[in-house]
Amino acid sequence: MHSKPISIPTRLHLTPIPIPILILLMTASCQFMACISTPQNTLPTPGKPQSSTSDPNDGWGDYTRLYRNKKGQIIELNLGGKNMTDRLFQKIKTLPYLKTLSLDGTLITNDLLKKVARLKPLRRLNMRDPYLNTLDLSILDNSPIHTINLAAINFAKEKITWFKNPTSLKSLYLFRTKGIKHIAPKIANTKSLTSISLAYSDVSDSDVKKIVTHPGLFYLDLQTTSVSDDALGSIASSNSLKMLIVSDCFVTRKGVNTLRKHSPHLDIYSDRN
Repeated sequence: MHSKPISIPTRLHLTPIPIPILILLMTASCQFMACISTPQNTLPTPGKPQSSTSDPNDGWGDYTRLYRNKKGQIIELNLGGKNMTDRLFQKIKTLPYLKTLSLDGTLITNDLLKKVARLKPLRRLNMRDPYLNTLDLSILDNSPIHTINLAAINFAKEKITWFKNPTSLKSLYLFRTKGIKHIAPKIANTKSLTSISLAYSDVSDSDVKKIVTHPGLFYLDLQTTSVSDDALGSIASSNSLKMLIVSDCFVTRKGVNTLRKHSPHLDIYSDRN
């Protein structure tokens, strides 16, 4: 079936629109304009990935490094080097679902830790590349935080008081940290710990020998450190350790294979296979 050619008239003739159809079109147009002019729900649509942008309508427009769950609730906040003022702390206290707080590049004081310890929903605290002179980590002993990242801290220079008896602390990340020899015995005596990362730190074989005496240690990350086969010998005596990372270290293939035979229950990740 062929359609007839359409001829375009030189003068346009408008056909009057019937009144019922005109009323229907006007009604639909009004409904559309009302829809686009009404503020919409800013919460993410269920099933979509969580948003990593701030919502200027909820007072966090200046903080672009935050994450929300599928309901739009803030669960992670990075201060981005901003100092924790009393006003800011009061705002953070209003976030009932905040699980992770990052104080990267922020001035860390004992007064700040006292505030952080009062954030009951908080479970993870990041303090990477902080500015500090003295610090008392025992302030966090009774906080609900179970994971702490203390990256790029020098325990040989800064005056840092170690934890005394933390109740919730399970994981400790000491990435790029110096002065491990000053805290190795303290790590071994922190009974609540189960996971420790010393990647890129100055941990030594003798430090590892002290740390693996921890009776509940489950995970140990030693990648890109100077540990050798001497450390692997002491690791073999640990009955609790289940996962070990020794990539880019001074261990040998023979040392890794010997450890595997001695500790078949231990998962070893190494580039000396």
